[in-house]
Amino acid sequence: MRQFPVRRMIVLASKMKERISDEVENTLANGDGKRLLMAALKEIKKEISMLIDVQAKQNVVREVGRGDVQARLTAYRDLAISSITRTLSALYITAILQILIHTQVFQLLRLKRMGKAPHELVQRKYLSMMKFFAIACGQVNFLQSVVDRVERSVTRCYDGVNHGDMYDDKKVEGMLQGLRRDLEQDENDWIVMLLQDLLSSYVAESFKPDEAANSAEEVMMGLRMESELRKQLESLAGDLEEILESDIFAETLMFVEEKCFEAFGNQLKERLFNNGTDLGSEPRQSQSIPFLKIVPSISNMFADVLNSQLDVQLQYADIALQNQMCKEYFEAIYHAGST
Repeated sequence: MRQFPVRRMIVLASKMKERISDEVENTLANGDGKRLLMAALKEIKKEISMLIDVQAKQNVVREVGRGDVQARLTAYRDLAISSITRTLSALYITAILQILIHTQVFQLLRLKRMGKAPHELVQRKYLSMMKFFAIACGQVNFLQSVVDRVERSVTRCYDGVNHGDMYDDKKVEGMLQGLRRDLEQDENDWIVMLLQDLLSSYVAESFKPDEAANSAEEVMMGLRMESELRKQLESLAGDLEEILESDIFAETLMFVEEKCFEAFGNQLKERLFNNGTDLGSEPRQSQSIPFLKIVPSISNMFADVLNSQLDVQLQYADIALQNQMCKEYFEAIYHAGST
């Protein structure tokens, strides 16, 4: 079923410097991919909040008596690890989803350009895959897997630092870089393998009857999908798996992760070392703070990462739309297979 010309895509990407077509620019500008992304992130925000109940852990900290020092330290440790994990998980998910959703969009546009567009029902089914980031799909729960991976790295970081140390902006940046090195030591192979598992499970689940179908079209899709429609969805999934296994996908994803962390680090340092949260505000008198004072700021940035209404400088979900490298990647997908 795999027919996507990955080698052709790589060659195209190397030639697309400053040559982004109007079709690609217009597709990014019209916001179809962004709307799909924000709908997925809205669901994921709710699911992460349920997976990591920071409010419940805050309540535990308040309830522990001040006289029980060890219990209080344990409760605060749980709160700190959960708070950091929640925000960094959201950051990774935002990076992954914006690349994956736009990849799907340009896959479909490529087929349409070639006169091979799948049935409209298949297209909608394919683009709805993102909702399965937030729930279990067969044996795969992508979101839980990402949270678990991030939590292990955050725990190692938290337990490995001296909580009495003072942190300036350089040390905060070094801490974030250390977390990334720990998480990405296999160059994102773990993300690709999770995506492949999700893709395989999603295709299998797509052909099971949907008791919650809301329309005649969904009933038709769930209960009596024709053989040709099934083949079309399997072909799309096979092509996407080819793309996921390519070096160009891995490089583009790592680039977006880098930019997300760069934006995150800059925003965090503004909050920690400037008065207020606005860029360009006056610096604090002290340029160093204890480690434990960093945790609340990271926790409060959870909503920022998943919020599309912030100042443009802080729109994490727009990073793939604004960078030339990502546009070259989308251009290569769109024109792969051209003669």
